[in-house]
Formats: sequence, structure tokens, C-alpha cells
Amino acid sequence: MIDVHMKLNEVYGLHLLSRDIEHGIRKGYLPWRVFAPTRFIYAFFVFNTLYSIDWRASFQSATVAEWDSVGTQRLTEREKIQAFVQTCVKGTSPEDFDFFCRAVRRYIQDAGLHVCQAEHELEGITPDVGTSRFVDAFREAFRKVVRGQDPISEEEFSCLLNDLLVFIYKVRNNVFHGSKTVDHMVDPPQQRRLSVYTSILYATEDLFFRAACKSCAWRLPTETIVPPRVGRRSIQMPLSRSFLSLTGYSVPDGILFYPCCGNDTYEPIVLFHDVISEFHFVDIASIPRLPSIDGRGSLPLRPRLVTIDRYDSLEVHTWVIDTSPKRTLRIFCHQEDGEKVFRQLQNLSVFFYRGDSPGEGGSGVWWLGPDLFNAVVEKLVDGGLIVTDGSNPDPRRLNAPWAPLWQHRDCYGSVSRDDVITSFAYAGRWFMRMPEFDRLSRRPRQHGTFAWRVIRG
Repeated sequence: MIDVHMKLNEVYGLHLLSRDIEHGIRKGYLPWRVFAPTRFIYAFFVFNTLYSIDWRASFQSATVAEWDSVGTQRLTEREKIQAFVQTCVKGTSPEDFDFFCRAVRRYIQDAGLHVCQAEHELEGITPDVGTSRFVDAFREAFRKVVRGQDPISEEEFSCLLNDLLVFIYKVRNNVFHGSKTVDHMVDPPQQRRLSVYTSILYATEDLFFRAACKSCAWRLPTETIVPPRVGRRSIQMPLSRSFLSLTGYSVPDGILFYPCCGNDTYEPIVLFHDVISEFHFVDIASIPRLPSIDGRGSLPLRPRLVTIDRYDSLEVHTWVIDTSPKRTLRIFCHQEDGEKVFRQLQNLSVFFYRGDSPGEGGSGVWWLGPDLFNAVVEKLVDGGLIVTDGSNPDPRRLNAPWAPLWQHRDCYGSVSRDDVITSFAYAGRWFMRMPEFDRLSRRPRQHGTFAWRVIRG
């Protein structure tokens, strides 16, 4: 007999792992890259675990009752999904439907899609034998969700959610056993549609856990929450202290610029929120995601969201931190070519750059090559910082005067401890590595991120 609260804790942890950790693929020694089908598969594993349990009986007995266990009712997969839907929507209020709609839209935006774009992508579904009976109902249900239809009854909510999930189950069959080939999986429109399906699964799972809290006095186990999602470049444990508190050194106020960042936004904000008021995160693949500030993200600075201004390829977030005095952060998230954004900025206080590569999954931009690096140094204010792991030096200039920035990386020829350079002069400036800040990243196979203070000579 498995205690139902223990099972909920276990599945909730799987839900967080599926939702908040990047899932990627790689071939041989090529870099990892994010792959939408992988995220869909993991999200469906969690969903399959949930609908395989008779939650009504489990909540009543306080022990887990699986549909296919001895002595339980035998149902088809579709009937199990319908029973699961009834658990999710039982006793729901208009606030629950609004919660679900907002969750779907938020996860779609987290995937780098605009909601209107997601609706357009679903027009590209090619019906087949397995999905043709369900695709129109799915599209209509999705339209109601993303357009924020007026509150609906419990029965209507049940039908809507069932129409969404049954179609996604049919897609799952095609991915696992049916018509989806490798060529389909690497097709960008197919990957975007899979991101939409994944967003619906995440929101459904959130709705279920919300219902479980009401049905059996279960509480979300906050101690099991994994670190906030920070994209394909992250560390195992989130920081909780700023650069100023770690080193005692205050960076001149100005701009933090982070090109080719993926979704690695958590640590730069935590490190420099108390000295930098303007952040620019740039990635050409999608609008960078910011860490959650709704209580799930564990940001130690506890900001308040004031506004989000959205444009075609830019989001501008305004946060207020209730310190004394209050601080206002303006955070610009660009889906754009990094060099184009860089040319528009002046007076950089922090150049933050790591986790990039010239190969698949990377930008292929030599930010530590002579042209861009010299431009960065010219814009860096006196006493500013370069925070980097030494990614993407120009392979023709590996012995450049600023080579100490990447000397610790094995792929560029590592040096012994006795030969490590911790300061050097270049272009009329003195570069000093901050010893109190060595090796920000400590995950296995990561190269380490170092901070270099740059002072005009």
C-alpha cells in the first residue's frame, strides 16, 4: 500500500523535473542542443503516470489505487483520461478555469512562442487515421483557452480538457508507435506544435495538483522544488548572494549585456541586481525567459513585477525590489542578433558571456575574437567586469594577448596551476581575475566561469 501523499510528492517531483530542466540531444562530441520532442516525451510520461491512477478511490482510501492493479476496474486509455479529467475539474470555480488558461499561455510563451503564433501553428496539423476525428475539436478547445473565454461550467470545462488531451494522446501514439519519423521530429513547425502540446500537458498537471490540494489536504512539497529553470546554460544549485556580497567590490552602475544567453538569466540577475539597473539578455533563437517571481522561482531578492511591455522580438520587464532605498530593474529580453543589439548599447558595466560554442547548438559568433572583443572593451566602463567561461575565441587567435580568458579550457590547451595567469595588460587596460569569484560553475564537465575586473591604465 502506497500512501497517496507520498505518491503525490513523487509525481510532483517528476513534474518539476520535466517542466523546469532543459532536455537536449547531442551526437558524439558535438554540443548539447534543446530538442522539443524530448520535452514532450517527458511531459507525457508524467501525464501517463497521473492518468494511470484512480484518484477518486485513492483520495477516499488515502492509498494509491492504479487502474490496472488487481481488483480495480479495467478501462481503456481514453476512459482513464476521461476519469483523470473528472478529477481535475471536480468542484472547479471560474478561477480554476482562468488558472488553467493563464498556465497554458504562460508555458507557450516560455517555449518562445507568441500565443497567436501557436494558434497559427495548429492550422498546420496534417490529420491522419489516428487524429482526423479529434483535430477540429482540439483546435476549437485550444482557441477557447488562449482567447480567454468567459468562465464556463464544470461540464463544459471537462469536455474542453478532454478534447485537448485525447488529441494529444493520439499524437503521442504517432510519436511512439506511428507515423512520426525522424524527419518529422526535426521539422521546425512540428517541433513548435509539440511545444504547444507540451504546454497543455504542463498546465493540466498544474491543474491536477491544484485539485489534489483541495481533495485530500495535500500541500505542495516546496522542499522538493528543483532550482528554477535557467535554460541550457545553468549550474546545479542556484546562487543566493550578489557579486558585491561575495567579493566586496561594487560594479559601476550601467548595463549588463549577455549575448547568446539561451535562458541563462537567473544568475546574472542575482549577482548584479544590487548594482546594475539595466539588463540586456539576447538570443537569436527565442526571447530569453526570466526566472519566476511568483514564489516558485526561489529568487532571493523578492522583486515585484511592475510591467511587461511586449513587442515582436522584445520583452521589457520592469521589476521593483523593496530594499531601502527601493531599486528598479529594467530587463530587456531580445530575440535578435547579438551584434545588432550590442551596437545600440553604450557604457557596459558587465559583459556576461558563457556556454556558447561554434558548433551545433551554439551561436558560432566569436565574441572573444579580436573584432568583437575589442569593441566590448571599448564600451566597458572603468572598473567594469567581463564574466566569462572563455567560450568562442577566434580559433586563429588562440594565443591572443587576452588568451588568459580561456586558458583553463582543455579544448584550447589547458595550462598547469603554476602557469595560470591571473592578471594581464591589454589595450591600455589592466585585467585582474577576481579570486573571490573563481569558478562560478562547478558542474562536472563545465569549464568554470570567472570574473575579470577591467581598469583603465
